[in-house]
Amino acid sequence: MTMGERIRYLRESINLTQEELGDLLGVQKSAIAKYENGKVENIKRSTIKKMSIIFNKPASYLMGFDENESEDKLKEMIQDLYGENAVNLLSIFAGLNEIGQKKALSALEDISELPKYRKDVIT
Repeated sequence: MTMGERIRYLRESINLTQEELGDLLGVQKSAIAKYENGKVENIKRSTIKKMSIIFNKPASYLMGFDENESEDKLKEMIQDLYGENAVNLLSIFAGLNEIGQKKALSALEDISELPKYRKDVIT
């Protein structure tokens, strides 16, 4: 995955538009588009640092220096095992604070108790 692909993936995973990310970074929407399309080779260190804070990822991950790319592999593995909905669910869950995560788990536990939503119950 290229740096631009990582930026796009992370931006979309937290539901930011290019314009919103640009506002947070102090750059134009067109700059974000260029970053994501790989048209800018040398993004300022200060911008990369801001992105790492916004995305809660190390700068080395954004720049592609993490050789094993374990997060990408884990995402692919989850998708292969459980489908795209599981990846989306985990992405949303990861964006919640502790209280939000507890509420989400409680809601899922409630839903899982209803026979009409369970895979193992024939209706």
